[in-house]
Amino acid sequence: MAFCVIDDLTDQKRQEERLQEMEAEWKENQMRACFSLAMPHFLCNALGSIQEILLEHPRYASSLIGDLIVHLRGCIQAVRNGSLISFHQELDQIKAYVNIEKMRFGGKLKVCYDIETDGFSVPPLSIQPLVENAICHGIFGRGTAGGMVTIRTREKQGFWMTEIADDGIGFHMDTGKGQAGRPCPCSTTLESVMFRIEKAVHGTVQIESTVGIGTRVTVLIPKEKNV
Repeated sequence: MAFCVIDDLTDQKRQEERLQEMEAEWKENQMRACFSLAMPHFLCNALGSIQEILLEHPRYASSLIGDLIVHLRGCIQAVRNGSLISFHQELDQIKAYVNIEKMRFGGKLKVCYDIETDGFSVPPLSIQPLVENAICHGIFGRGTAGGMVTIRTREKQGFWMTEIADDGIGFHMDTGKGQAGRPCPCSTTLESVMFRIEKAVHGTVQIESTVGIGTRVTVLIPKEKNV
């Protein structure tokens, strides 16, 4: 009887572990599908904007094409390969994306890089979507007023900290809705990033937001899990 009980418990544990693995695989596939669906839209917008300035500002257009290549390469790596990359590589991806958005939206967008350390690893395209959320759903929601996005890293005792802060429109933390009661369109991206950070580097994601004030997303990655 004792052996039967032990076998039953072992089988149950295996089934639970398998279910967790299947859930992780499903969420990862969902994330990759989201990237695949969003990329053509972003690519068309970026290329259309570059086309508009190509004849008058050929050198600037050439530089932006280089940024677009860096961004696309990072997206392909994220879809094909789940291995970790250095934060320095992720930052290159972020800067490439920001340069393209600055071209598209002009002086409405200001970005501050407050980087004290880049000596840690992250899943590819895990921090860049947070910057994209801050820009697309935070800053540009303010219209012609625009705003600032700050990208900050710090080395703390026991963990690495990355912070993405904006002074955009914000959203209600309790309901997940923004101004006029509209659902925040960034929730799916935040859930995907939180899942990937937790599974890949055992990190946590903290979110603070106030309507009309802005949003701050803090990623904490334990050092002992990030070698």
